[in-house]
Amino acid sequence: MDKGRVVETGVHDELIKSGGDYSRIVKESLDNRSIVTGTRIPVWSIIKWYKLGMSVEDIIRDFSQLTPSQIHDTFSYYYDNQEEIENDIMENKLVETQREGLKRA
Repeated sequence: MDKGRVVETGVHDELIKSGGDYSRIVKESLDNRSIVTGTRIPVWSIIKWYKLGMSVEDIIRDFSQLTPSQIHDTFSYYYDNQEEIENDIMENKLVETQREGLKRA
């Protein structure tokens, strides 16, 4: 999107290869998770907070290195790859639960 106009169309793989705005989200080798290019912020983290009720503005306050367009690109990536990101969210929740259990032991 640019000033409300759609500037890129296509399927996920084509958009990534084109190097346009959508390609700001990439699959990283670090834990094989999708992150925002140029950061170590995983897509699942942004989506998790959004689903918990945080607005785009709230997310920007917490992740000040991101721009509004990067956050919206993250949403686009999520909608094209929901199963992947939902699995990442669930796996992270499992890891957090395991860590909490170890702290209590």
